[in-house]
Amino acid sequence: MSGAKGTDYIFPGRGNGRPNPMSGRQMHRLLKSWVTEAGFNPNKYGIESLRRTKALHILNSTGDLETVRVLLGHEKIESTAHYLSIAKRSKSDPITVSSAFDI
Repeated sequence: MSGAKGTDYIFPGRGNGRPNPMSGRQMHRLLKSWVTEAGFNPNKYGIESLRRTKALHILNSTGDLETVRVLLGHEKIESTAHYLSIAKRSKSDPITVSSAFDI
């Protein structure tokens, strides 16, 4: 057991007193440092590219755009499809789909 509590932050911020979450600015600096250490151009990668990449990995692994929508906090699935630059599939007619398979 690590001694961590359910209320502890994964990325705690700096400062004295009660722990606070890491600020966006702190996270941006940390990510730039990691990208540079990995040998990539830090001007091409940021918080949004990290967020989008994770969402795409989840989508590619599960095929579940609705789950990705919820994780990203989008209200409309069209927003999620646009954010990830993918085309949302239109609903298919179940009878047409069923007729296409000769079993």
